[in-house]
Order: sequence, then C-alpha cells, then structure tokens
Amino acid sequence: MTIGSRVWKNRIRDFLKKFVTSQIIGPNNVQIGLSVFSDVSKTETKFFLNTYDSKDPMFATVGNLPYPTGQTCISCGLKKATDECFVPSNGDRSDAKNIAILLTDGVSNRLVDENELETQRLKDASDELYVIGINPNNVNETELSAIADDPDSHYLEILQNFAGLTPFINKLNERMNCPVT
Repeated sequence: MTIGSRVWKNRIRDFLKKFVTSQIIGPNNVQIGLSVFSDVSKTETKFFLNTYDSKDPMFATVGNLPYPTGQTCISCGLKKATDECFVPSNGDRSDAKNIAILLTDGVSNRLVDENELETQRLKDASDELYVIGINPNNVNETELSAIADDPDSHYLEILQNFAGLTPFINKLNERMNCPVT
C-alpha cells in the first residue's frame, strides 16, 4: 500500500511547506531542490537548488505538486537527485554542505538492482544522506538502512505514519545542524 492523493495533498505538502518555512532560504543560505519519484518514466525534478531564492515561490510550487502515481523506483529518485540537483549548473555550490533527504512509503519494486549504484553516486555527490520511511509495515528497513548514511540512529528514521512527518521536522533540523528560522 502506498500513499493516496489525499495524504499527498495534506501530509506531504504540509511537511514540505513547514520544512521550507523552518529554513533560511537564499542564494547564500539554504537552497532546496525537489525530485519526485514513482515509476521510471514519472520521476522528475520539480525544482533545482537555484530555482528559488525565497520561500514564497517555493510554497506555490509545493502547493501545486501533483500526486505521483505508479510504482516505487527509489533508484530513480536517487539518480535524479544526483544528476539534476547536485550539479553546479543547477545551484550546487562547492562551499556549501549538500544534504539529501529520501522520503518513501514503499519498497523498491522498479530497477531494484540499481539501488546500490545510485545510492553510492548520491553519497559521492552529497555530504549527508537522510532517509525517512513511512509505516514500518510498508517499507523495508534493511533497504533503507543501506541507503542512509551511518549511523542509522542519526540518518534513518522510520515513522509510524504520515502524521509523524511534521512533528519530525525539528528533530531533522537538529540532526542536519542547519540554522533555522
């Protein structure tokens, strides 16, 4: 079972908006990129690190994100973030820490054999890789542990349900050690 459009609209968008609200956004501060994954052909970057230099236009995009239908191709999301977000032409800065956050409510069921390669590529492109799994009955903790940086106690979080996302923002910000508003 994966998320439905109502949960996407209410919980995921709310989490993204509140996470953005908690950050100091700007060209010399935090920059956020967003890639959304499902099926291979439906994985796309919604905005790059340098697309927005303030919160309001980012809120508008997040508020209009469509529900991504399809399967769960985690390696596709990892590849998209590596190839499109963490590159200088799309806002990657050599003097800024690169933090990647993978959020999933499912088990990889597309291009699973590419998870290890794409995980390593993203780890090479980023300084920290956090993984948030939703619902321990729906995710494979072993799979997510292999993706997250070590130690799991810092970089991996399995939440009981989507309602736990927004309350988790403060803990995530503490772990990332980012200045917040």
